Amino acid sequence: MIEALGQAGHTIPAAALRDSVDCHGHVESWVDWESIAKQLSSPVLGLELSGSIRLRAFNQLTYLAMSSPTLGHSLRRLVRYQGLINPRLGRLLDLQVRDRQAIVSFAEVPWHRSAHEIDFALGILHRLCGWLTGTHLVLQTVQLMHESTAGTEAYKARWGCTPQFGQSLNALVFAAEELGRKSLHAEPELCRSVEAAAQRQLAAMHHCDLLTRLRQEIRKHLAKGASLDVVARALGVSRRTLQRRLSAAATSFHCVVDEERMRWSIEQVVGLQLSIPEIADRCGFANTSGFYRAFKRWTGETPAHYRARGQQSPSAS
Repeated sequence: MIEALGQAGHTIPAAALRDSVDCHGHVESWVDWESIAKQLSSPVLGLELSGSIRLRAFNQLTYLAMSSPTLGHSLRRLVRYQGLINPRLGRLLDLQVRDRQAIVSFAEVPWHRSAHEIDFALGILHRLCGWLTGTHLVLQTVQLMHESTAGTEAYKARWGCTPQFGQSLNALVFAAEELGRKSLHAEPELCRSVEAAAQRQLAAMHHCDLLTRLRQEIRKHLAKGASLDVVARALGVSRRTLQRRLSAAATSFHCVVDEERMRWSIEQVVGLQLSIPEIADRCGFANTSGFYRAFKRWTGETPAHYRARGQQSPSAS
């Protein structure tokens, strides 16, 4: 969107840039579409900008789509590997075929998504389909979750059809036979090479994400012992799957639990907010003596000595 505004000769005022924190504590930077649309007096800003941005292959995902043999293969690979763009967003793009219609949809994201942003995303997707095949993709309709902001004429001019507002999803709808259109840029060897790299990268990302979520769940359940069955269920995987993935990472559930107990314990001992018995209890130890033995194994010192030394440190305040 920022690039599209620049290509159209517009600049984004600092007041239109926003940061928000998602449910995992990640900071997301985004653009306040509404304020920019108001500033530019454009009721269909997203729709207009989707037609001005220059399409090109700029990342692994677009090279994968471009080198696929048909439009259907391109779209299915975009769906399959969309996690490469931002794994925290989950599955936003989807492709379904029913009643001889292809439906390419965007899920609604629960934060900072305006009508302009949805129009922009669908507009870019429509143009991408044409760019991949070298032909204009004829749409039967476009479904939009938002209500009309400026009638239908601008949409009909851009998409060649009358959109349906207030729908249950945001989607481009076209004849399923269009999925068989040949790609203008098909390169079988390149496609295989890029897809193999995409598979490895996605697997690595999923593995890192699993370990992060595993540590978060273990911390939640430390006081009750953080059992393998309970944590696996919270992660939505089987006990055996979790054990297999940890084994592939050259570790085990017991080792990760021990690491999280150590990290949390040291944080609390240094933090001075809890007593040593309270820390032991919240870490899931049956008694304080067991916690003392574990802490000495981790640090070479008793919790009391570690805390006292921390209080004497010049950096402690």
